[in-house]
Amino acid sequence: KRRWPVWFNSVAVCAAWKFLFSFLQQFSMFLVVLMSVSRTLAIVVPFYRISKRTCIIALNLYVAALVIIDCMESGVSDLYYDSDSCFCYFSAKDPNWGIAIEALWSTKVGVPAVVSFISFI
Repeated sequence: KRRWPVWFNSVAVCAAWKFLFSFLQQFSMFLVVLMSVSRTLAIVVPFYRISKRTCIIALNLYVAALVIIDCMESGVSDLYYDSDSCFCYFSAKDPNWGIAIEALWSTKVGVPAVVSFISFI
């Protein structure tokens, strides 16, 4: 019942897939937050003009932060393929880094959800 990894047997493909999947997931959450905050501002302050430049700067900063964080994460972790779930995972080389990576992941996933929730209240 073990699955053969085919492309994911390659470390480069596995790393690219992990990076792309994680990036798209977090970026889509950020876009929802950006849209929620801009709509909340439009409701709270109806005559305030939200500039496209500010939104684009926020997007660029977030993309840069995600790329930097993911590169740092891949530097302190080993990549492996789990044939049971058919997915690539990072495994921290040092347990202390593992705790830091989990805290960072919780922050990257939790903060957008909290901000989006608050903007709907």
